[in-house]
Amino acid sequence: MVFRFMRPSATGRAPGPAEPGRGLPSRCGPALLAVALAGGTAGCALDTRSPLIGLSVTLTAPIAIPAQQAHAVLQDGRLANASNRLNPWCELEVRTVSGAEPRMITRGYFHVSRVSSRLLLDPTTRIPVIVGATSCSDPLFQEGVWWLSSTEPSDVMYLRCIAPYYHCAFGPPLSPAQVQQQVGPYLTIRPDHPRPAAPLSDPQDHGQGRRPGADAQVRDAQGPG
Repeated sequence: MVFRFMRPSATGRAPGPAEPGRGLPSRCGPALLAVALAGGTAGCALDTRSPLIGLSVTLTAPIAIPAQQAHAVLQDGRLANASNRLNPWCELEVRTVSGAEPRMITRGYFHVSRVSSRLLLDPTTRIPVIVGATSCSDPLFQEGVWWLSSTEPSDVMYLRCIAPYYHCAFGPPLSPAQVQQQVGPYLTIRPDHPRPAAPLSDPQDHGQGRRPGADAQVRDAQGPG
């Protein structure tokens, strides 16, 4: 079993052996995978020196949190009901679970306050990769979490993005440019970005005019990382 380190392509799609020109592949065996895992690629690695800390993330179009959910899925620049695990995607996580109706997030200006990452076997259950228990038939999912802080009250907790890798490949989380491709017009990621002055309009007309369900529940603020 030979693992190959890859970087996600410029398009944001995870590379594989059928795409030899994508990223910067290098051959590596289980020993190098073990080194990567020991260095924090798996488990929960909190990067306090990440250059991502301080990036601004501005809500530039309303985002609908689906009914009975606490996150919205963004993939390939659109809101999605569910993620396609063959390609990268992001999730905007909030503290409050929507009630019977979708809930709109209509404003927000944030800075990335901390960053964590881990290599997962399953992005839903967040089961980490275990050396010796992984085969080339198993996809690997590199999770990157940007914790978001704001000077104004906000229900938004973090932006979580997943880079899938297949066929004994693994690599880093998505870069800011690749994250921007996934979140599309809904979020703007910049080193510094002014607050929006005008009301936001929804490019997909997702649930405009809907109000939160009366039975919304507040979740525990604890999240990944």
